[in-house]
Amino acid sequence: MVLKEDECDIGKIHGESNIVDAHNDTILKLIEEGPFVTMTRGRFDSLGNEKGFLQTPVTLSGPSNKSKVDLSKTIEGGVNCLIFSCCVSPNYNAPLIRLLQYLDKLHSAIETTKGIRLATTYQELEEALQDSQIAALISVEGGTPLKKEISVLRTINKLGVTSLILTHFGRTSLGDGSGKDFDSHLTNFGRSVIKEMNRLGMVVDLAHLNQRGFYDAIELSKDPVIVSHANVDKLVKHHRNLTDKQLRQLANKGGVIGLSFVPNFLMENGNKTNSKASTKHLLNHIDYLKDLIGIDHIGLGSDFDGGGGLSDLKDISEFPNLTKGLVERGYSPTEIEKILGENFLRVFKSVLPYQ
Repeated sequence: MVLKEDECDIGKIHGESNIVDAHNDTILKLIEEGPFVTMTRGRFDSLGNEKGFLQTPVTLSGPSNKSKVDLSKTIEGGVNCLIFSCCVSPNYNAPLIRLLQYLDKLHSAIETTKGIRLATTYQELEEALQDSQIAALISVEGGTPLKKEISVLRTINKLGVTSLILTHFGRTSLGDGSGKDFDSHLTNFGRSVIKEMNRLGMVVDLAHLNQRGFYDAIELSKDPVIVSHANVDKLVKHHRNLTDKQLRQLANKGGVIGLSFVPNFLMENGNKTNSKASTKHLLNHIDYLKDLIGIDHIGLGSDFDGGGGLSDLKDISEFPNLTKGLVERGYSPTEIEKILGENFLRVFKSVLPYQ
């Protein structure tokens, strides 16, 4: 097959870029539901699909049509840095135990998958990329497992967790999630968590946080912060999307927003199965952000295996389609490299301990 010149250029740009996907929920595909749910079993880890309860989990190393992220798809998509998120439902009556199960499963999956390497420092991340390995970082989504104990934060950091999303949809001991926004400030515990994360060199992630808490965190954190998976409220009204004011403050802090691939965050009347949502809609959000806050604050956070997926970017193997769209819209190779990964890597270098 002979590639056209523009296709060769797209392949070169994509192949030479460090590509960061700042959020996936693939752990939910790797592990069976635990025995600690206080409501009907089968409703949570299977993302509402009760028929999927206790089906054989997939593996990270083997290809599977049940997961949007695995080794072969990631290699095909050219992505070389993944953040695996661990979101524990508040319906577990032992959330910390459930989190430890997630961490155990992720460590085992990464250790037994040749080509993927866990990174807990920036040096480990850098070395993985230099060795043509896929760097895997671990995030916790929502502060529920902390149980108001700062010592738990320190402990999970020692177990390889490098970032924390302060809330999920509901309220936690740290503050309000955007889905249960009572216009509350961060709690005292939430403020203590951010200060301790700054001390430890953990990345503060404000995805899902309510607006007042968002502004509190921006003001309090001494380090740049990220929003790993969200989109633009001006284009699509949704409590998970960021207003222009939030976006400007994020940029002023030196932070980055990872644009989500969730259809109903990207287009009006979208939903998780809406085949009309495509990279065109994602590119519209990128265009808007470039004009509003500049190219240095735009990244990608697919939310694969947690609702993310577009008609022409159904799984991580199809990441080159986004690069193709960026080229077609006139973005320069340097701009594309920043969006694909360099912006997030800049924040990681600034925040994570080097070694």
